[in-house]
Amino acid sequence: MAILAFDTAATEQAASVATNTENPPLLYGTGATNAIIASLEQGSIDATAAQNEFAAGYLAVEAAVKAVQKKPAPDIKTLTYYLVDRQNMDDADNQKLLFPVTR
Repeated sequence: MAILAFDTAATEQAASVATNTENPPLLYGTGATNAIIASLEQGSIDATAAQNEFAAGYLAVEAAVKAVQKKPAPDIKTLTYYLVDRQNMDDADNQKLLFPVTR
């Protein structure tokens, strides 16, 4: 059996339940909060789809500034999601994704 959580809060709640469950199901979620990263390290979450939250915030502020300045909105940019699991979470690119301020 597997659980798919499609938002950050659901991923965190499912990981909390899985931590206290004997023989927990596989858990796949989204997000890269501190709680999700800790659960990934502990094995409560098998993988998470994460995007660069820093880039998302930067693009949102850029669009807001353009709107206030009454300038054309910047082109819509698609943010890529990355599948992070225990085996690849220590890769340099994933470390930057999971810990954008400290790495």
